[in-house]
Amino acid sequence: MFDRFLIYSRARKALHAGQFETALRLAQEPSIAPERRAAQLREKALKGLLARARRRVGDGLWTAARQDVDAILAVDAEFPGATALRDELGQALARAEGVSREAA
Repeated sequence: MFDRFLIYSRARKALHAGQFETALRLAQEPSIAPERRAAQLREKALKGLLARARRRVGDGLWTAARQDVDAILAVDAEFPGATALRDELGQALARAEGVSREAA
């Protein structure tokens, strides 16, 4: 019982600190994963990753954004907005690669 409390506490702290991967990993711990509260933490962590990925796209950090999207899709292949962002990133990376080839 106390172990589960510690896992939830650490997951919430990680979430509030913007450490979405850590929060997600903790919320997937087998001892709490089936619980509704863990599902809510996973949802918040996935939303945080998606928001960060969108910020990174805006900052031109496409590879980092792609890593965030891949992490989301590894947990939930149908997470709202993640597939569309992955496709957008693929197109942006292809355009950037085409421009760099033309410059060379």
